[in-house]
Amino acid sequence: MKKILIVEDDAVITRIYERQFVGAGYEVELAADGEQAMEKLKRLTPDLVMLDLQMPKVNGVEVLKFIRAQPATKDVPVVVFTNSYLGNLVQQAWAAGANKCLTKAICTPKQLIEVVRSTIAAAEKSPVPVPAEGKAPPTQKEEEDAAKFQKEVSATFIASGSHVVSMLRARLQALIKVEADTTAINYQHDRLRILSEMFEVTHGLAGKSGLAGATRIGTMAGATEALLRELHDKPKNINPSTLRTVANSIDFIAQLFGAGTQETPLALDKATVLVVDDEPISRRAVMAGVEKAGLNATGIEDPLEALATLEKQRFDIIFLDVQMPNMTGHELCVKLRATATNAKTPVVFVTALTDFNNRAKSTLSGGNDLIGKPFLLMELSLKALTYLLKGQLK
Repeated sequence: MKKILIVEDDAVITRIYERQFVGAGYEVELAADGEQAMEKLKRLTPDLVMLDLQMPKVNGVEVLKFIRAQPATKDVPVVVFTNSYLGNLVQQAWAAGANKCLTKAICTPKQLIEVVRSTIAAAEKSPVPVPAEGKAPPTQKEEEDAAKFQKEVSATFIASGSHVVSMLRARLQALIKVEADTTAINYQHDRLRILSEMFEVTHGLAGKSGLAGATRIGTMAGATEALLRELHDKPKNINPSTLRTVANSIDFIAQLFGAGTQETPLALDKATVLVVDDEPISRRAVMAGVEKAGLNATGIEDPLEALATLEKQRFDIIFLDVQMPNMTGHELCVKLRATATNAKTPVVFVTALTDFNNRAKSTLSGGNDLIGKPFLLMELSLKALTYLLKGQLK
């Protein structure tokens, strides 16, 4: 019987994975953190390691390096789970010798089992992936039981939504309160503590969403986690713009919980995004944020050219600078709202002008939102995902 070591710090996720793999005919060992995993790997050689990258004490990348450094485990295949928006960690995992990198938020147990089978088969140079040794194909009853279990997991996940959202909203309000008094003795400590609590909640949410088949919630939770981690690492970027983006994402996650888990494919790679900014570096930065979310972006320098394009082509979301020659972003927004193609397309202004008067002008011209410059790429990614996934719910 093939043996799998699951390294995961979330007990709920671990129990579900264990049940699924035992049911598929595998022997399962568990480790709740990186330190425990390395201790177990000194005593056993599994056929595959399933490894979460975000863990306390020792992260998954360090565990992976340990695996590859030990003679007994250096060739053991490793399938890692990660947040796809944490690009640096993913690259580190590939460099350390990962065989597969999966996005936890959108990977179902069935998909995971197939990946594990094919990865073990590839490591053994088997011609085709086969079920675990001694395990007959599932009977109709076993398939019905699996479907029932999946339904129960989804129902439990959706039922937890109000509690999770309440926690995130309470923590965000606490952060806003802390930010209102930057002279407080514990200011720096408190803001980092709250951000840490928030990204731990979103990390767990992203992991459970894949098990429940809630890919939209998982996508939003993963992107929100990534922004919260960046704010934790670069707290100087905590400002009204980033806090508003986090608040909007939490509100949308609440809306997604209300919509349930019956979903169609996301197909975000087919979304069309337009970026209009006359300054090349700024335009490229906005496009990089869009592309970080896995979206395709078109950049245009001249607002007059942009208007001609908008009259002919529909976009799913538009990012506009405000201060541009020939036509301001506000003027362009007014004109595009008069087109048949983009009258209702979400428009987000990206500008250094974030005062009350400019925010009012942005709204009056037909804009939906505003991001302040300078911005984190992940803030722009999260903003784009929020509006695009909202559009898919209609």
